[in-house]
Amino acid sequence: MADAQPTTLPRLMQRNARDLGTRPAIREKDRGIWQTYTWREYHDQVRDLALGLSALGFKRGESLSVIGDNRPRLYWAQMAAMSLGGHSVPVYQDSIAKELAFVLDHAEVSVVVAEDQEQVDKILALKDQLPTLRLVLYDDPRGMVHYKADWLKSFEDVQALGRERAAREPKAFDAEIERGRPEDIALICYTSGTTGNPKGAMLTHANAISVARTFAGVEKIGPTDDYLAYLPMAWVGDALYSMVVSLAVGFCMNCPESPETVQRDLRELGPTALLAPPRIWENMLTQMQIKGGDATPFKRRIFDYFRSLAERCELDRSDGKAPSLADRLGLALGEVLVYGPVRDQLGFRRARWAYTGGAPLGADTYRFFRSFGVNLKQVYGATEACGLVSLQGDNDADRTRGGTTSPTPRGATASAARGG
Repeated sequence: MADAQPTTLPRLMQRNARDLGTRPAIREKDRGIWQTYTWREYHDQVRDLALGLSALGFKRGESLSVIGDNRPRLYWAQMAAMSLGGHSVPVYQDSIAKELAFVLDHAEVSVVVAEDQEQVDKILALKDQLPTLRLVLYDDPRGMVHYKADWLKSFEDVQALGRERAAREPKAFDAEIERGRPEDIALICYTSGTTGNPKGAMLTHANAISVARTFAGVEKIGPTDDYLAYLPMAWVGDALYSMVVSLAVGFCMNCPESPETVQRDLRELGPTALLAPPRIWENMLTQMQIKGGDATPFKRRIFDYFRSLAERCELDRSDGKAPSLADRLGLALGEVLVYGPVRDQLGFRRARWAYTGGAPLGADTYRFFRSFGVNLKQVYGATEACGLVSLQGDNDADRTRGGTTSPTPRGATASAARGG
C-alpha cells in the first residue's frame, strides 16, 4: 500500500508518477524548443539511471555530485542517488579548481555527473586529488568522442544498463526506494565558505519534505503551477524550490536553454512562481527605465504618470488608506495601458507570487514591482535550515522599505551576474 504521506523524496516521485503520471514534471528548452517530460517519464528516467548506477557499484550511503547548468538529467541523477540510499552533492559550475576539489574530496564523492565536455575537463584535471571518485558520467556527448576511459561513461550508456536490469528484475527499483528512511541524508549542500572552507549541511529527507510542505501550505501551490529553475543547482534555494517543492506538490519546473537566455525564456514561459535575487529585480527595472527613455515623449509621459499613480496608491494602501474613485479608475486604465503590458514583457503575466532574498532589495525597486501588480515578497533562509526560515504572506509585504538584510547565498549572487 502506498504511503498516505510519503516520507522520502523518491517516494514522493513514485506518488507523482502514480497520481500525476501524464502531467508535466519538468521541461527543458533545447535549440529553441521546449521539451516536456511527464511525471511517469521522470520516474522512468530516474529508475533507469539508478539501476545502471547500482550495476556499476553505487551503494547505499555513497555520494553523487552534479555539475553544470540546470538540466533535467542532473536533477534525475540526484534523485537516482537518493533512490539508492545515497545522497546528492551539487557543486557550483563556476568554482575554481581548489574549491571544487575541496568539496568533492570532503564529501567523499564516488560519482560525478557532468553536463558537458567543459565540466568533464574540470573533473579530469582534479581526478588525482579525488581518491574516492570511481565514475564520471556526462550528459551532452558533443566533443566527447575521443575521451576513452573505463571510469568515464555517457548518461545514456548507464541508463541502458539500468533498463537491462529493470527487464530482469522489475521490482528492484521499488525495493531500493522502500529501504529508504526519513532520517537518511538526501542532500549535502555546501555554504559559500566566507569564514574559511565551505561547510557541508547534511539535510535529511524529513528536513526537506517538512520545509517544502510548510512552504506549499503558505503559498497554496499545486500541480498546475510552473516554476523557472535557473539558479545554481549547488545553492540550497534551487534544491528546495526547484526540486523538493516540485516533488512535494507536483508542479512543473522549467529549465532555460542557457544562463544567457534566462530573461528571454522567462518572458516566453510566463511562470506562475519565481525566486530571484535582488540583482535580477534591479536589472529588470533598469531595462524598463532604458526602454522608457528610448520611447517617444508621449509614451514616456504616459508611463511616468501611471507609474507615479501606482506607487502613490501602493503607499496609501500600506498606510491603510483606500484609493479614491478617481485613483481606482486611473489604476484600471493603467492596467490596460501600462501595468499589464509591462508584466507581460517581463514574463510575469501569470505570476501569482515572486520572492526575493539573499541580500537587501532597494525600496524603489521593491515598490515598483509591487505597484505594477507583481506579488513580490521577501524570503529569508539558510543552508542549514534547508533554504527557508521565514517568508512573507501576501498581506505582510512592506511596501515602503523594500528588502531586509540577510546573508547572501553565493549561488544567488553568481546567478544574478550571469542571468540578470
